[in-house]
Amino acid sequence: MTRGHWSKLISDDEYRQKLKSQIVVTEQGCWEWQGYRHPKGYGTMSYRCKEWRVHRLAYHLFRGPIPDGLVICHTCDNRPCCNPLHLFLGTYDINNKDMAAKGRCKYSAASWPSCKHGHEFTPENTYVDSRGFRQCRECNRIRLRSPEYRRKANERQRRRREAQRLTSKVANG
Repeated sequence: MTRGHWSKLISDDEYRQKLKSQIVVTEQGCWEWQGYRHPKGYGTMSYRCKEWRVHRLAYHLFRGPIPDGLVICHTCDNRPCCNPLHLFLGTYDINNKDMAAKGRCKYSAASWPSCKHGHEFTPENTYVDSRGFRQCRECNRIRLRSPEYRRKANERQRRRREAQRLTSKVANG
């Protein structure tokens, strides 16, 4: 037998037992992985000569294959959890929206109650720019009044007017 082919002889039932031997059940019903955890908090385990994240492997072993383009999301928001009842299929978009709705997203409104200068994001002090990002009106006011910004804006305006004069001279002959 060649190296690594022994894993093909192990049945999925044996992999399920191996996975269950590495968990501790919490009060919330989470199956917390006690083996190696990736620095991001997800457990990892070898399955058929390939490293798998444990929550993905648990879904695969207990609920079925994971279709291409879909991710496994946690209802419990506990990264080491691999309880198949706490896992569901979703897209990256669904997972990101779920994360933002629960306030776990670094860029969600709940995680950023104020701008980087400390001004609170209230409806009166907030607008959404053309890229879809929240902006602070007070910071914008301060920036627009600064001498450096005014100098640059005046220079841009001077260049624009000069370009218009040149194009009108060429057009008029």
